[in-house]
Amino acid sequence: MPPVVRQAIVALAVLTGCVSCVSYLQEYVAFGKAPVHPSTVPAEVGDLVEFELRPPVPAGSRWSLQTRGRVRFADAPQASSLDWTATSRAIHLQTIVSPWDPATLGAPAARQWLTYGLRDEGESSQLDRDLPVQRAPFTTAGPVTYAATFALGGDTPTLGMADAGERVVFTYRTPADQGVPLAPKIDAMLVESGKRTILYAEVRMDFGEVARERVGYDVTLSYAKARAPGPVEVIVVGWTGHGEYWSPFTVTRYPPRG
Repeated sequence: MPPVVRQAIVALAVLTGCVSCVSYLQEYVAFGKAPVHPSTVPAEVGDLVEFELRPPVPAGSRWSLQTRGRVRFADAPQASSLDWTATSRAIHLQTIVSPWDPATLGAPAARQWLTYGLRDEGESSQLDRDLPVQRAPFTTAGPVTYAATFALGGDTPTLGMADAGERVVFTYRTPADQGVPLAPKIDAMLVESGKRTILYAEVRMDFGEVARERVGYDVTLSYAKARAPGPVEVIVVGWTGHGEYWSPFTVTRYPPRG
């Protein structure tokens, strides 16, 4: 093969590869500009807000998606990752409204709730978009005490109530799983939002990467009756983790919703 022809073939191959790289880059940039619909949803603490993501990427392109934190897939709430082929159908998502920041629009940590990547490329990026939540004003109604003890449960969380004289006690039984015993991280707050009194709690259970034994927890949450003499809604948001892998959040309510 003459040298001139060989150089032309090499140049064409390099050019084709560069065009392919530009194409992939353009698709990533397009996905990163995905609009969120609706753009703003007024909501109270404990509300589940549904919204859609509509990436302007070529139809038929295949993507791997992964949710993080207080966001999960509305059509597959138990899946932390999802394969999505671009069509006219949007990506349906849910978020839970928390009383803790960052929950305001524009807060950096609140923006990294979805990871996306082309399935055949192996690269991934984090979406830089605000959650479409305008949280209603609320006030703190009183302190909440909490503790955790070992208790074997089932595959789904449960929540029960007991009267303890001057206090009301709720027991959240986590799912049991194989792992290393490690006390869960608990945050809890009693709030007044609109006409509702809400005991909102978040429980994060990291069972580690070693399946040493089957373990679960009873998480007790308690508040003084004098702080909230009327009806109180209890909302417990839970996450189960194994090292770097975390399942999507679950929502357990008392009284339960049908």
